[in-house]
Amino acid sequence: MNGRMHSAWVLWCMLMMSMIAMAQGVPTWQRTTHDFGTFRDSLKTVTTAIKVENTGDSALMITRVQSNWGCTVAEYTRGVMQPGDTGSVTINYSAGNIAPPVHVFRMIEIFLKGYPTKFGWYPCLFRWQIV
Repeated sequence: MNGRMHSAWVLWCMLMMSMIAMAQGVPTWQRTTHDFGTFRDSLKTVTTAIKVENTGDSALMITRVQSNWGCTVAEYTRGVMQPGDTGSVTINYSAGNIAPPVHVFRMIEIFLKGYPTKFGWYPCLFRWQIV
Protein backbone atom coordinates (compact mmCIF):
# COMPACT_ATOMS: atom_id res chain seq x y z
CA MET A 1 0.00 0.00 0.00
CA ASN A 2 1.51 3.31 -1.01
CA GLY A 3 1.74 6.34 1.29
CA ARG A 4 -1.29 8.15 -0.15
CA MET A 5 -3.58 5.12 0.09
CA HIS A 6 -2.40 4.45 3.61
CA SER A 7 -3.11 8.05 4.63
CA ALA A 8 -6.56 7.94 3.03
CA TRP A 9 -7.32 4.63 4.77
CA VAL A 10 -6.24 5.99 8.17
CA LEU A 11 -8.32 9.16 7.64
CA TRP A 12 -11.37 7.10 6.65
CA CYS A 13 -11.01 4.87 9.75
CA MET A 14 -10.68 7.89 12.04
CA LEU A 15 -13.77 9.46 10.49
CA MET A 16 -15.81 6.29 10.97
CA MET A 17 -14.66 5.93 14.58
CA SER A 18 -15.58 9.53 15.38
CA MET A 19 -19.04 9.04 13.86
CA ILE A 20 -19.58 5.92 15.96
CA ALA A 21 -18.41 7.73 19.09
CA MET A 22 -20.84 10.61 18.44
CA ALA A 23 -23.89 8.37 18.09
CA GLN A 24 -25.85 8.50 21.34
CA GLY A 25 -29.34 8.71 22.68
CA VAL A 26 -30.38 12.19 23.76
CA PRO A 27 -33.20 12.55 26.31
CA THR A 28 -35.46 15.55 25.71
CA TRP A 29 -37.58 16.04 28.82
CA GLN A 30 -41.06 17.54 28.72
CA ARG A 31 -40.07 19.27 31.97
CA THR A 32 -37.69 18.66 34.87
CA THR A 33 -39.69 20.36 37.62
CA HIS A 34 -43.23 19.94 38.91
CA ASP A 35 -45.28 21.83 41.47
CA PHE A 36 -48.00 19.67 43.01
CA GLY A 37 -49.44 22.86 44.49
CA THR A 38 -51.32 22.96 47.77
CA PHE A 39 -53.37 20.04 48.98
CA ARG A 40 -54.87 18.67 52.17
CA ASP A 41 -53.19 15.77 53.95
CA SER A 42 -56.49 13.87 53.61
CA LEU A 43 -55.84 13.67 49.84
CA LYS A 44 -53.07 11.20 50.74
CA THR A 45 -51.58 10.59 47.26
CA VAL A 46 -50.70 12.86 44.34
CA THR A 47 -49.27 11.75 41.00
CA THR A 48 -47.52 13.28 38.01
CA ALA A 49 -45.86 11.88 34.90
CA ILE A 50 -42.87 13.37 33.11
CA LYS A 51 -42.47 12.43 29.47
CA VAL A 52 -39.11 11.98 27.75
CA GLU A 53 -38.32 11.57 24.05
CA ASN A 54 -35.15 10.08 22.63
CA THR A 55 -34.10 12.77 20.14
CA GLY A 56 -30.67 11.23 19.59
CA ASP A 57 -29.45 8.83 16.95
CA SER A 58 -28.87 5.81 19.18
CA ALA A 59 -30.79 3.81 21.80
CA LEU A 60 -31.51 5.19 25.28
CA MET A 61 -32.80 3.43 28.38
CA ILE A 62 -33.96 4.55 31.83
CA THR A 63 -32.19 2.10 34.14
CA ARG A 64 -33.34 3.35 37.53
CA VAL A 65 -35.20 6.16 39.28
CA GLN A 66 -34.21 7.00 42.82
CA SER A 67 -35.79 9.37 45.32
CA ASN A 68 -34.27 10.67 48.51
CA TRP A 69 -37.42 10.24 50.56
CA GLY A 70 -39.44 7.17 51.43
CA CYS A 71 -42.95 8.43 50.74
CA THR A 72 -42.43 8.44 46.98
CA VAL A 73 -42.77 5.64 44.48
CA ALA A 74 -41.45 6.05 40.95
CA GLU A 75 -42.51 3.99 37.96
CA TYR A 76 -40.78 4.35 34.62
CA THR A 77 -40.69 3.06 31.07
CA ARG A 78 -38.79 -0.22 30.98
CA GLY A 79 -36.81 -1.32 27.99
CA VAL A 80 -34.96 0.44 25.22
CA MET A 81 -36.17 3.69 23.66
CA GLN A 82 -35.02 3.85 20.06
CA PRO A 83 -34.54 7.25 18.39
CA GLY A 84 -37.93 8.98 18.20
CA ASP A 85 -39.49 6.80 20.93
CA THR A 86 -41.02 8.31 24.05
CA GLY A 87 -41.13 7.10 27.63
CA SER A 88 -42.16 8.48 30.99
CA VAL A 89 -41.39 8.63 34.67
CA THR A 90 -44.43 8.61 36.97
CA ILE A 91 -44.06 9.91 40.51
CA ASN A 92 -46.56 8.95 43.23
CA TYR A 93 -46.21 10.89 46.48
CA SER A 94 -48.07 9.70 49.60
CA ALA A 95 -48.56 12.29 52.33
CA GLY A 96 -48.55 9.56 54.97
CA ASN A 97 -48.16 10.87 58.52
CA ILE A 98 -46.81 14.34 57.76
CA ALA A 99 -48.28 16.90 60.13
CA PRO A 100 -49.48 19.95 58.20
CA PRO A 101 -48.78 22.72 57.43
CA VAL A 102 -45.56 21.93 55.61
CA HIS A 103 -43.75 23.13 52.47
CA VAL A 104 -41.82 20.36 50.74
CA PHE A 105 -39.03 20.45 48.11
CA ARG A 106 -37.69 17.13 46.86
CA MET A 107 -35.57 15.72 44.06
CA ILE A 108 -35.54 12.44 42.19
CA GLU A 109 -32.58 11.11 40.23
CA ILE A 110 -33.16 9.49 36.83
CA PHE A 111 -30.35 7.19 35.70
CA LEU A 112 -29.89 6.60 31.97
CA LYS A 113 -27.94 4.19 29.80
CA GLY A 114 -26.84 5.50 26.42
CA TYR A 115 -26.35 9.17 27.32
CA PRO A 116 -23.46 10.37 29.48
CA THR A 117 -24.14 13.03 32.12
CA LYS A 118 -21.78 14.74 34.50
CA PHE A 119 -23.11 12.86 37.53
CA GLY A 120 -24.60 9.84 35.75
CA TRP A 121 -28.20 10.94 36.39
CA TYR A 122 -30.73 13.69 35.66
CA PRO A 123 -32.33 15.63 38.52
CA CYS A 124 -36.06 16.37 38.58
CA LEU A 125 -37.34 18.76 41.26
CA PHE A 126 -40.73 18.67 42.95
CA ARG A 127 -42.43 20.94 45.45
CA TRP A 128 -45.75 21.13 47.24
CA GLN A 129 -47.53 22.44 50.30
CA ILE A 130 -49.67 20.34 52.60
CA VAL A 131 -52.32 22.20 54.60
